[in-house]
Amino acid sequence: MDEETFAMGKPGLLLTTALVLVGGDLTHARTPLQHAGPERTPTPYAPEDRAAAPPEGFLVLCERDPAECRESGEADGHDDDAIRKQASTIEWRDAFGGPASAAFPPGATGGPSAGIPPVHLPSPAGGAPLTPTGALVMTAERWALVDHVNQSVNRGIQMESDQAQYGQADYWNIQSGRDEHGDCEDYALTKRRQLIVAGVPPEVLSFGIVRTPWNELHAVLILTTDQGDMILDNLSAWILHWDQTGYRWVERQTPGQPFDWRTVEAS
Repeated sequence: MDEETFAMGKPGLLLTTALVLVGGDLTHARTPLQHAGPERTPTPYAPEDRAAAPPEGFLVLCERDPAECRESGEADGHDDDAIRKQASTIEWRDAFGGPASAAFPPGATGGPSAGIPPVHLPSPAGGAPLTPTGALVMTAERWALVDHVNQSVNRGIQMESDQAQYGQADYWNIQSGRDEHGDCEDYALTKRRQLIVAGVPPEVLSFGIVRTPWNELHAVLILTTDQGDMILDNLSAWILHWDQTGYRWVERQTPGQPFDWRTVEAS
């Protein structure tokens, strides 16, 4: 999606031209598995600033699969119709036009029945405690789980643009075992699904939009922990603090509040 469309508040996500990194990352940080956890930075949590428009592809995802867009505490689905309506209202507002179609493009999967790449998960993180501010308390076992999911999804999905796969500039989709192709937001969505299945509370998982050093828009998964906001990225084998990725931050989702997106203070 071009810069003019992004400036209108509908940031389509571009497929990066870089290769997935297997043994390193932009800042050569250390893997959390070699330590109790990554070293704390001066600003452990990405500072939220003014309100921002959610990505259009995320809003369309919420319309067709509201289970992926529930707020903290909404587990039974009784608010799914309200979620669809809210997503449609925001999309209409941001587009300055009529309600957008939530039709499925050819080849897409969706809905609560969508699968995930068939990988073996370590022991679940069930009963994981949260800090008073809502961050996940990390242990060596939880770091191992998160690292496993990050690396297995990075290996299990082949990069392919939304335009090539769905005929759309920006289409958010959780990958199934049948269709293991996608771009950055699909990796992030799939990691989020796998971590929730493994027992990680959904309210500590959120999405972020950044600009890469080659100036492309890119989506990542944010894990809010007692050691800071950690980034799971399909372009890196490492799990890094939000301010150690080498990216310029555009916006992030507020943890536990799917439709509340905020710009990030200068990074």
